Amino acid sequence: MIFHIVFSQLYYEDLKASPHLDIELRMECENLILNCEYDSAIRKAFIVLKERAVKKFDLPNNIDGDVLVKKLFAPESGLILIDDDLKKRREFMNYCTGLFGYFRNSFAHNLVDDPEFVVETVISSINMLLKILENQSKYR
Repeated sequence: MIFHIVFSQLYYEDLKASPHLDIELRMECENLILNCEYDSAIRKAFIVLKERAVKKFDLPNNIDGDVLVKKLFAPESGLILIDDDLKKRREFMNYCTGLFGYFRNSFAHNLVDDPEFVVETVISSINMLLKILENQSKYR
């Protein structure tokens, strides 16, 4: 338990110091991380991403997971064209699908022991996707 508390405190300090971390993501996740509620922080990060995408692109509220990823990043028809190269767009969509499928689904539907090693990866990945949504006009 001491490891969890120390990790939480150190990661919390990193979150506070990061000038690149999305403000809403930080606000929604930092107390959960500080309280060692890593699974809740991971779930909340995906909710922040989903709600931001729905709002930005005026999508239905029930869109989520693979359907949301494909709507945003489908190589030939996605709302965001992440790269000029079709192969790279396909690879990026696969990355996002994997992020949702592996991490979000694992933490949304199961009790996961010791997820602190995952929280940093998920928060960073969601932060990157939020930045892409924010700057999506650069990719069109």
